[in-house]
Amino acid sequence: MASTPTPTPTATGVATFPATPTTDGVAVLQGVIEQACHINGPGPTDESARATKHGYTLHCLPSAGHEMRADLVRYADVETAGAQFAAASEPGAARSFHELPAAFWETPFGSFDGANRYLVWQLDCWVVTVHSFDDTHFSVAPQPVTLSDAIIAAASELLRGECHGSPSRTELGI
Repeated sequence: MASTPTPTPTATGVATFPATPTTDGVAVLQGVIEQACHINGPGPTDESARATKHGYTLHCLPSAGHEMRADLVRYADVETAGAQFAAASEPGAARSFHELPAAFWETPFGSFDGANRYLVWQLDCWVVTVHSFDDTHFSVAPQPVTLSDAIIAAASELLRGECHGSPSRTELGI
C-alpha cells in the first residue's frame, strides 16, 4: 500500500501535496503545447512543458509581445482545489467549460491595443490557470480556451489519475 504524502502549506496557506509529476505527463503536455503554440503564431520562439514543484507549466512564446502560459497545480484533494479555484477565479465570470467549474476574464490595456486573457478551471484536485497576452490588436498568442480544450482532450485522464494516485503508464511497465 502506497503511503500518502504529507500536505505542505503554500504561501497562501493552501495545503498542497508535493506533486509527483510524471514523465508521461510532461510528454503528453509537451505534445499539447506544440500543437496549440502553432495555431496562431508565425513560429514559436519558445514552446515547452515542464514539471514544477506542484504540477506542470506550459509556455508558448509565438513572437515578441505575445505569450501564453498554463499553470497546472495539484492540490491535496478536490475540496482544497475547490477553495483555491474559488479564490483564483474571483476576478472572472463563470463560464461553461466541459462541465467543469471555470471562469474567464479579459483585461484590456488602456493606452494601447492588446489584452491579458485568463481562463481558470478545476479538474478534480487540479486548478489550471491559462493566461494569454497580446500587446497589440493582433491576437497571435493562443487563446486560453484553445489551450484548455487541448489539455482536456489529451491529458484529462492522466491528470485525474494523478489526483487519485493511479500509477503512470511507466510505473505499470506499459
